[in-house]
Amino acid sequence: MSLELALNFATTLNQINVHRKNILSDFYAKLYNIRVPGAPVRGALFVWLVLLAGCANGAVDTGLVHVKKVIDGDTIILKNNDKVRFLGVNTPELGHGKFRDEPLANQALQFVKRKIQGREVRLKNERAQKDKYGRRLAQIYTQNGENIQTGLLERGLAFVVAIGEGEFEYIDGYIAAESKAREANKGVWGDDFYALISAKTAVDMHRRGYKRVHGNVERVSRSRNNQILHLEGDFRILIAHPAWEQYFKGTAQRYLGQSIEVSGWIFKSHGVTGLKIYHPAIILKTSIDRNQPALTN
Repeated sequence: MSLELALNFATTLNQINVHRKNILSDFYAKLYNIRVPGAPVRGALFVWLVLLAGCANGAVDTGLVHVKKVIDGDTIILKNNDKVRFLGVNTPELGHGKFRDEPLANQALQFVKRKIQGREVRLKNERAQKDKYGRRLAQIYTQNGENIQTGLLERGLAFVVAIGEGEFEYIDGYIAAESKAREANKGVWGDDFYALISAKTAVDMHRRGYKRVHGNVERVSRSRNNQILHLEGDFRILIAHPAWEQYFKGTAQRYLGQSIEVSGWIFKSHGVTGLKIYHPAIILKTSIDRNQPALTN
């Protein structure tokens, strides 16, 4: 391809991405409180080549960056002091204050340290997003192409999460890696601390945090902002309307009577207990096949 054709192709791709970014910026700002920075800066040819490398799957490849410090199993600090939160996974929490380390939190930390602390890594960011704490969201790759999230999941040192992270282009591969660890009872899947709890137990417990919850969908409802699946004890699974329209198929009535498993961060507010989800892959059927998403087709 000639230089002129390459530049024309890159310019066209940039125009498309700018249009998509304008739409996504408003969508995610309202739905997930995630900031999507402005369109990429036009400039030298190498910038276009970096963009072209990631345009096939919608991710922006940042090139090699230096990891100054690993904070925990899913957060690092770069040489320029940017904090990066691993896209698509949640690892056990290290202790702070009066709380002790969760089981396997140190193992997750040490795995990431061995792989990347003090080394160069490649970040792939979906639309260069940041979370509500200002941390960059990215997939992390070693110089030889190893995906750190996949490594954590395969060893049972992380759970798959999907929290407003673009088009979830990573999720199929991450769920496949998680499923292998789950079937082998590795890591978190063989530790009672992370065992499923019933929806009623989740309602009665005082501590919040990341939990795996199971129950029967007893009814469904709709609020101004969410589709709602009600489990026993009126534990509520909230799915924002834009996420439902983009990723879920059919009506919420399809979930009635299903025995399901969900995972995420428990919230308690104004007498309501529940969790929010953003992708159907996070809902698993427990009455038929616990390793298969519930009603996603």
